[in-house]
Amino acid sequence: MYRAMAVAGGALTALMVLMNGALSGAVGNVEASVWIHLSGLAVMGALNPFLGRQDKGRGLSWYMLTGGVLGYATVLMANWSFALLGVSLTVSLGLLGQTVFSLLTDHFGWFGSPRLPFRRQQGGGLLLVLGGILMLALL
Repeated sequence: MYRAMAVAGGALTALMVLMNGALSGAVGNVEASVWIHLSGLAVMGALNPFLGRQDKGRGLSWYMLTGGVLGYATVLMANWSFALLGVSLTVSLGLLGQTVFSLLTDHFGWFGSPRLPFRRQQGGGLLLVLGGILMLALL
């Protein structure tokens, strides 16, 4: 089930890049980012009462509170990229960045994550991702 959710999240990411890029082209990048985050806040505000209370805000590390800033930066960069690269290449290059950073995070155990050393087999998967991106970029 979690793998299916991850795939669905990836599909939603592609749709998000398309919708956010279209909005950015219509109203500008900064105004689009405001609307994007306000609409997300509205949905969260509407859904949170139904998701149960989770009062666990004590003892948080500073980096756990940077998600909103990172989300904002991600939306801005994807919107800028979308205008010149389109959806598929923007998402593919984003996937490359996610893959490389994820492999480094796992290998070194950054940000409190479990340390999962890089394995040779993962190199093959990374090369396949790079090959796919090169095909998208060159075709």
